Amino acid sequence: MNKQHLESITQQHFHKWTEEDIKVAYRHMRIQHRCLSRAVRNLVLQECLTDLDPKVGTQKLIEAIDDRLKLT
Repeated sequence: MNKQHLESITQQHFHKWTEEDIKVAYRHMRIQHRCLSRAVRNLVLQECLTDLDPKVGTQKLIEAIDDRLKLT
């Protein structure tokens, strides 16, 4: 994820999430789900950021990403 894309995600309606939360979640996807294209990873990340409240924390965000990707 390049800096521009990270800023774009952060500035949208995901502004409640910290930049660090987004970086950690994306890094997890890049390592654990490397077979997926960047577009798919970005889409899943954006959906999870939209669906979850930032109060749940980064670990729950990662779990939600993994659960969503198990369905595909």
